[in-house]
Amino acid sequence: MGTACCHASLAERADALPLEPSDNPPGHDPFSERPSVLHVEHKGKHGRKTLSVAEQQGFRLYQARPNETEWLNQAIDRMWAYIEASIRKMLLETVTESIQQNNADVPLLNTFRFTQCSFGDNRPKFPSLKVRSKGNLMEFVIQMDWDATGSEIAVSLGSMAVGMKNIQLRGPLLLVFSPLLNELPITGAMSITFPDPPEFKWEWTGIGSAFKALAGTVEKTIVDAIFEPLVVPSRVYIDIAGLASSRKEPLESRVESYRTPDPIGVLHMAILEAKDLPIADFGFAGGSSDPYVVVKIGSSQWQTAKLKRTLNPVWGQAHSRDFLIHHMEQHVFVDVYDSDIISFDDLLGFVVVKESGESCRRPTVSELTKAGQEKWWPLSGDKGEVKIRCFFREVDDDMVTIDPIFVSCNQKCDLLDPGGNPGATRSSCSLCGASLKSWKLSCTPCGSFDGKECPTCNFRVCRPCSVERRPAAAMLRVCIREGLVPAEDVHDGVVLGVSFEGVMQWSTTSVRSSEVEETADRPETTKWIQRLCAKFDKASVAKCLEMDLEKVQDVLDKAPHDSLEKVDLLGQEAVVWDYALYFLVRDPRDDFTATVVYRGKTTAQQTIQLLSGKKIESMKKNQKHWMQQKRAAGLQGLPASTEPTETTWKLDLDGTKECSFFVQISLQPLMPP
Repeated sequence: MGTACCHASLAERADALPLEPSDNPPGHDPFSERPSVLHVEHKGKHGRKTLSVAEQQGFRLYQARPNETEWLNQAIDRMWAYIEASIRKMLLETVTESIQQNNADVPLLNTFRFTQCSFGDNRPKFPSLKVRSKGNLMEFVIQMDWDATGSEIAVSLGSMAVGMKNIQLRGPLLLVFSPLLNELPITGAMSITFPDPPEFKWEWTGIGSAFKALAGTVEKTIVDAIFEPLVVPSRVYIDIAGLASSRKEPLESRVESYRTPDPIGVLHMAILEAKDLPIADFGFAGGSSDPYVVVKIGSSQWQTAKLKRTLNPVWGQAHSRDFLIHHMEQHVFVDVYDSDIISFDDLLGFVVVKESGESCRRPTVSELTKAGQEKWWPLSGDKGEVKIRCFFREVDDDMVTIDPIFVSCNQKCDLLDPGGNPGATRSSCSLCGASLKSWKLSCTPCGSFDGKECPTCNFRVCRPCSVERRPAAAMLRVCIREGLVPAEDVHDGVVLGVSFEGVMQWSTTSVRSSEVEETADRPETTKWIQRLCAKFDKASVAKCLEMDLEKVQDVLDKAPHDSLEKVDLLGQEAVVWDYALYFLVRDPRDDFTATVVYRGKTTAQQTIQLLSGKKIESMKKNQKHWMQQKRAAGLQGLPASTEPTETTWKLDLDGTKECSFFVQISLQPLMPP
């Protein structure tokens, strides 16, 4: 029975029974800013009690009461010997190898190694639990607190020995079960991820306690190596029902939709100003600070300009950033620092939500969006506040064009071309603070002295910031499905990186199907095509092999099974990724390009045009409302088209080998800010 369930049609299994009634429950307003609350009466042995279930962005949300997670604490306690062994194995092998490979050119770090791990007697505790459900998806948000007092970890850096003790790990853990099925095994897959970077601390011993600068570098390297593969949007994906074997289903039912699900939207944040900040520099009259703000959501980070000698800094609406959001329970880290030249920057405080008593915590995306567009948020330490403009943006299917959203000054005035306001005195970019010698067109290759300015409020923005810091106009999805790579790269796999508008993202490691593996030593042309078509859809095979679809079908129809012509297809074999990457598009234009990086036995990179000229013209022809006057005015932009584009990328590897990848690209417009 289990085998039959695992190989059932993905389309059939995805039609799971709904988790909630189709009609909205009484008192629920799906368009309300605040979540409505359902009161469900439940009578147990202790009498009648009321459960609170909220509606949040289309999800049903249940918050467990205190002590309702004791069952989980007991389960972890029973399983701890196995969990501890798996953590030890991960540190000694996977994390050690990752640190060495990613720091091959860094002395000491390229010899980094965990040599011993002991975690003491304290077990992780799980004090709170939230359950969210929507359609065929169920999520568990579990708060984890681990004070591993007595833990000892030994690290070697070349000939030096470094010690770590008394580890502390705190943060929410997200378990996702999706898609839910109406047959065994009930859930098609499970994924594990951290919606936020967890708080990970320890005490250094040995040389680490003596050299703080060295310890700080190693600490960051360790934290990045452990949690980069686990923090949203990254996740550990476990294919329970064999969804990866079903590769001919509709786009929304394919395995990449669950392994790398679409973001639920975009959070637009503007750091407007702060007031009454703590004094960090006492060398001036009365003392002052040089403040700047760092915002972190998931694995994304952004920093405002550094302002000089002020406790009441004003940045303005143009100091904004968009963040891809995967979960409304993600916490938003807004930290205010004092900039120092000769020492480490001082943390002045961070934005908090104050609860009953003296407790406080970081706000979630849900809390920020419910608070309204602008609000003053208190800082930790009971001194200072930060004013934030914040709202949630979703995909807008009604938009007919995708046009750039230009940076503007705080008064929303039109910015002039360079030299349009010769009387202005400001000589630095208002967004990044870079000092610029001239605002006239420069002959330097980077053109960094080029910019725009506002004659009303003396707001100036350099050309790089006018593109890199503008609000996103669309969301780009690049799904890498399958490809043909040199045979020597098949066993260890290939990782692909895509760099777009300054952001680099990496795919998972490619895998090889069992059908291809069985015939790896028999490179017969027809059997090769037969095996590929048994695993992949014929259209994908035709694109990767550069053959007409009719030709592929003809080979399948006429191929004999006893006598086949033996031809080695350039020594290539097929691999699979089924992995999607997501980018924010701030500069939509016809010459959409990205840099693709190949990492196998050979490393190579190449610039590739994402949307072909033929596809652009086809989009324009089919878009009846394409605004020709925008082109006449010299503005960039693209016609909106949410339909995925299928294309093949080709990369040249060291001049003697090549590879090709079948990808799907979609461009989804976002609601304007």
